[in-house]
Amino acid sequence: MLQSIRRDSYKRKVLSYKYRRLFKRAYRLLDISPLKDGGDCGLLCGRKCCKPMEELGIYLMPNERHALHGSEGKFRWERQKRGYFLQCDGVCDRKSRPMQCRVYPLMPIIGLNGLMFIRNPMGGCPIGKSDINPEFIRRCFKAYKLILRNSKLLRFYYRR
Repeated sequence: MLQSIRRDSYKRKVLSYKYRRLFKRAYRLLDISPLKDGGDCGLLCGRKCCKPMEELGIYLMPNERHALHGSEGKFRWERQKRGYFLQCDGVCDRKSRPMQCRVYPLMPIIGLNGLMFIRNPMGGCPIGKSDINPEFIRRCFKAYKLILRNSKLLRFYYRR
C-alpha cells in the first residue's frame, strides 16, 4: 500500500512538471504586447479587463494551475465541477497571468475549420482591430497549437 502511494505521488509530480513546462513554453510565446506600438495595453483603459466583477472570471485549462503555482495569493481560486474557476483581484504580476488573460483581447474558438481567434466580447477592451499587433496574433496561434497537441487540453475546448 505504501509503495502504491509513493508511485501515485511520483506520477502526480511528473504530470505536474510536464504541464508546468508546457504552459511555461506557451506563456513565453505570449510575452508580447497586443498593441502594434508595444507597451502595456491596460494603461489605455485603466485595466478594464482586470477589474473584479461579481461572479465573472475564467476557468483555467486542465492542469494550468501547475504553471501558476506560487500565484495563489494573487487570484481567488475555487474548485468547481468543471475545473478551477479563477477571479482576478484587479492587480497581478503580468508574468503570473493564465492563458486566457495572455491572449486577451482575443478569444480562441475551435470549430470544424480548426483554430481561430475572435475579439473577446467581455471586458470592453478599447483596442481596435487595426491596433492589434500582427505578431501578437501569430504568437497566439503558435501558443494554442502547442497546447492543443495535448488531447486533455483539446477536449477542454470541445466540451464548452
